[in-house]
Amino acid sequence: MFSDGFNCSQTVFSWFVENLGLPKDRTLMIASGFGAGMGRTGRTCGTVTGAFMVLGLKDGYSSG
Repeated sequence: MFSDGFNCSQTVFSWFVENLGLPKDRTLMIASGFGAGMGRTGRTCGTVTGAFMVLGLKDGYSSG
């Protein structure tokens, strides 16, 4: 997906989330700000943040 201009977070998140029922265009939008180290700060890798978002969708919770 890099050759198409997408970042690491978008690549990881959209690849896994297709099986969890979210449309690909939405996953690309959600993950777009996490590329190049969260907002292009060069910090936490987009691959890591993309994976955490996948895990949250798969096994996360929405109430305390």
